[in-house]
Amino acid sequence: MVARDPTIWTDGRTPSQIGEALWRARSRMDLSLEDIARVTKIGVPTLRTIEESDFERMPPGHVTAAAVSAYASAVGLPRKWAVRT
Repeated sequence: MVARDPTIWTDGRTPSQIGEALWRARSRMDLSLEDIARVTKIGVPTLRTIEESDFERMPPGHVTAAAVSAYASAVGLPRKWAVRT
């Protein structure tokens, strides 16, 4: 059995692509990180970390998944799209 690379989503996306896609979606909507923070109740530093795809600085597991999912929803991306499956 070959171990799955934890940095690659099942559809081939990488964490850096997720952060960039969230930033692009936010930019298209002309929203600031502060706007996203108000909607998601997630702090600006955490949102910036997500956009920078610096997931090593994020808590492991469901906490990070929930934050990324909430950010995705706030910028009109499907929640499931942003979370590794």
